[in-house]
Amino acid sequence: MNARLTGALVVGAGALGLFAAPGSAFAQDAGTIPSCNDTTMFPNPIYLTGSSAFEPVIQAMAFQLNSRTVGDGGTSGKVTLIYQTGGNSCSGVAAVLNQSNLSGSAHYYTTSSGGAGQQTCTLDTAPPKADVGISDIFYETCGFGPRPTAVGDFAGPAQAMLVIVPKTATSAPVSITAEEAANVWGCGSRGMITPWLVESAIQQRSATSGTQNIIARSINVLASSFHGTMNSTGGALVTTLTGMNPMVTIADPNTAIGFLAADSYDGTGRPTLRSLAFRGLEQTQAYYADSSPDTFDKRNVRDGHYLPWGYEHLIVSVDGTGKPTSQAARNFVDWVQGNTTTSDNAPNFDPVLLQATAHVIPTCAMSVQRQTDGGYLSAYTPADSCNCAFEATVTMSTPSGCLACSNDTPCTGGTHCHHGFCE
Repeated sequence: MNARLTGALVVGAGALGLFAAPGSAFAQDAGTIPSCNDTTMFPNPIYLTGSSAFEPVIQAMAFQLNSRTVGDGGTSGKVTLIYQTGGNSCSGVAAVLNQSNLSGSAHYYTTSSGGAGQQTCTLDTAPPKADVGISDIFYETCGFGPRPTAVGDFAGPAQAMLVIVPKTATSAPVSITAEEAANVWGCGSRGMITPWLVESAIQQRSATSGTQNIIARSINVLASSFHGTMNSTGGALVTTLTGMNPMVTIADPNTAIGFLAADSYDGTGRPTLRSLAFRGLEQTQAYYADSSPDTFDKRNVRDGHYLPWGYEHLIVSVDGTGKPTSQAARNFVDWVQGNTTTSDNAPNFDPVLLQATAHVIPTCAMSVQRQTDGGYLSAYTPADSCNCAFEATVTMSTPSGCLACSNDTPCTGGTHCHHGFCE
């Protein structure tokens, strides 16, 4: 058992360079819960299930697709995203692996962000199967054995996982080391890491949660061995952490600690939560996911300083050539990854800008990569860099050294106009 380590230096980006670096027509009457299978109300549905961490991005995509038109610009091409709620990463993987029917309730979306735009439908009649399982972790991390050839694992944007405390925890530290976190979640109150000494105030998800698995791989503790109060979703964890769960009493907010995906923290969590800088194993300094606590640039994730992160994985059934078997799944994967599509099959949004706005990191803005959850980092050079577009979107200003463009004319030195900037 260890007391809290002292002297962890908290820094922003650049101190150590590891690498060079339209409105919806949907409405829900009070008390009326529609069927998710009503294709008149929900045209061209794509059924999704799995990680709650990716829901802010799904919601942002859904709002755009609600008013999508096809290539001629006038013909309706509306698509509805139906997201089964209450699951986690490995349940999303299992739904595709086992081809099980979806049941219970699901969300559809009437605004681009926030809980008010999440509406509920029921999966009660002619239950569908999932077109896409959403996972914060690789298929193999879920423990289902080798991935079958009939199941594809497509990487989406990168997502940082943050250690968080309530905003009201004014005397709680600003940083945590991997060793301290291992004692907190590996030993609970017996870990003797001040101020996180109250077992019920330590928050966890479950062994099948992608967020928990990313944190687990970052601190060398089995995800199935975590201590603390268990929560079914990231939203439920925030409710408990901030003292709003009537079933759990947290007398002193300074004793409360948990973890959350960055898109949820950035989207709705910052007013009530505070993220901690994280010092990884064998690191000498602690880093925030962003260059500073009040920015959104994820610079320390993108260049390899901040370590608890993973890709959002799109798990789908595939044919013998590795392509998604259903057109709905193929569309969703293409739209998330920004693959070239025909004009009739194109989305009505730029995936890079949408993902940046939804607080995840398109892979074209990354300069590091990893092949396994929590695995070693290696340098990454995307074929279509979008660093300037990403930073311009999240900072709402033109980054230093970036040249705005509408075509290749102003671009020099082998750069091309990508997403509004010469890169």
